[in-house]
Amino acid sequence: MEFSTSFKFFSRENTADSTSDKEHENATELAAEALADVIFQWKNWVYRRVDSVHPSEGARGRLRHSMDCEPPPDPRLAYNEVERRYNDINDVKGQLMVPLAFIEKGPMRHLDVWRNDGTSIPVLGSEETGELVVAVLMLFLKKNGIERTSELEDAMRALVISREKKGNLAKATNLIESGMWEGKTLWDSNDPAVRFDVGTKDLLLNLSTDFLLIGLLPAETSGIRQVLKFSYH
Repeated sequence: MEFSTSFKFFSRENTADSTSDKEHENATELAAEALADVIFQWKNWVYRRVDSVHPSEGARGRLRHSMDCEPPPDPRLAYNEVERRYNDINDVKGQLMVPLAFIEKGPMRHLDVWRNDGTSIPVLGSEETGELVVAVLMLFLKKNGIERTSELEDAMRALVISREKKGNLAKATNLIESGMWEGKTLWDSNDPAVRFDVGTKDLLLNLSTDFLLIGLLPAETSGIRQVLKFSYH
C-alpha cells in the first residue's frame, strides 16, 4: 500500500446525534477523509512490513503479512458513526477502522487477522468496505476537478466490486485517459479544470485490481506501536 503523493483532508465539526440519511452520508464522508489520510500517509504510521509465502501441498500456499505499526488515533475512523464526530480519541469507546493492505482480487480462503498478543481482529465486511472506498474515490475525483454524479458513483462502485482484474484495469486506464466508462462519458477529458494527480491515478488503478482489507481495533489501542498480522490461503 504505497502511493507517491500525500494528501490531507480536514473534517468538519458536527455534534448532531441522529441516524438520518444525511447524517449517515456525513459520517461516511468523515470516515472517507480519514481513510484517505492514513492510506496516503502510510509511511508515517507503518514502520515495517514483512510479507511471506508458505507453500503447502500442490500449488497451494498461505500468504502471511506482518506489519509493525502505530494505528492513527483519529476519531473519524470510528466504526460507530456517531463517534466519528468526536474531537478526542479518548471519547471513542468502540472500535477503529484500520486499513491493513490492498490485496489482489480473487479467491481468499481461511483469512485470519490477529494482534501480536494473539488477540483476533475482526475485519470490515465487503459491503461496508465498498461504500467507504467509493466515498474515498469520490473525494479524490472532486479534488481533481470532477463533479459528482450518479453515473460517476455507479462507475466507481463497479470498479471497486468487480473481480475482473485484467478487464477492470483496462477500463480504469481508459477512464483516466478519456473520461469514458463502458461507452458513457463521465467527464470531459479536454476540460482544463480536470487535472489528474499521480496519487488519484494510482488509487484508481490499484482499486481496479485489489480490494482494501480493513481491520477493527479497540480505540484504546490506537496510537500505540504494535504488530498486526494476517494470513490467508
